[in-house]
Amino acid sequence: MTNQALTLPSLDGIPAYYTVPVADSFLRPLALSMLNDGMITAADVARRPSSMMSLCTKALTREWQGVAGQLSLFQWNLRLEESTSSENFRWRKDEKDPKAWALITTNQGPVSAAIVCIGPAVEYLEKLRAGFGQTILAALYDVLGMLPSVCTTATIIGMGQYSYWHGCSNEEDAIEELLAMHDCTREELLTSSEFITHKELFGPMPDWAANPERVLDRAQINRAARGNPFASDIVDAMDELWTALTFCGPFPDLSDSHVDADLIDFSLIVRWTENDSAGRIIDDYARYAYEGDYIEAASVTPIRLTDGSGHASLKEWLQKMQSAALLARAAERVLTLLGERDFIEPRTLVRVFA
Repeated sequence: MTNQALTLPSLDGIPAYYTVPVADSFLRPLALSMLNDGMITAADVARRPSSMMSLCTKALTREWQGVAGQLSLFQWNLRLEESTSSENFRWRKDEKDPKAWALITTNQGPVSAAIVCIGPAVEYLEKLRAGFGQTILAALYDVLGMLPSVCTTATIIGMGQYSYWHGCSNEEDAIEELLAMHDCTREELLTSSEFITHKELFGPMPDWAANPERVLDRAQINRAARGNPFASDIVDAMDELWTALTFCGPFPDLSDSHVDADLIDFSLIVRWTENDSAGRIIDDYARYAYEGDYIEAASVTPIRLTDGSGHASLKEWLQKMQSAALLARAAERVLTLLGERDFIEPRTLVRVFA
């Protein structure tokens, strides 16, 4: 933002224009906070930036590059906004005057993130031993839940249940709910083009993809992976992820509990296959969300610019985001392994001689 000129009527005793410092209430505390925390250096000031906005932007870009610059799958773009409402949402009034909000978004807007298809690899692990793939997925999803919003198979099914089944967790309960709402028979409902069946919702995904659980212990995982190079690589990558989770913290709270709005963006989309129902579900859910309060971001965090607020300062939050980035990079190795191989069963070729 820059100061803007407001043109007024030419009247006696009234100046022809008046400069309105619209950015001062936000930029000045931001610049002071960054200066006090050493994020704006003497060298930055010596370069004589053209404006306070330019000074803050260059320093913040440098800091954020150190956080997210080495991520290969996740899209983390940082946007700082003043603590004001918009036509899409209103910040909670009970927040202790955070002054600013840190939003993490994708490059091209909502649902433009990279896509990783993990289904074939997880099914391959599951064939080695029942519960192997599910356990790996459950542990991975626990970590992804600590990062800026990631659309996983669990997220996709949850959005579908909300959009098509009115929040019911299974098809039968959804049928009963819809029959109570609409004046129709069961047969009419099931033959309606608007009703989404369990098969249409889950597609090729197993039921447990909606809520994977850790069904095998470490000893069982090791035995299942023994002698299989791919499975062993997955276990090693999960060990690295666990190490990052154990020693790289503390991590930031990136939940959406700070705002009364839906977050409509994902830093990564993890789907089962290219032919699953994810695309349709995400689009339909977004249409519902756009009718209410929403924020086009994968995470929203209140930031303290001045004393007197219980929130983290920008510097403190960025330090925790560096820890989150280390966790994300470890998760990227697991996701890359799960998404890079083609697990289509090889065909047996039979040569016939005439």
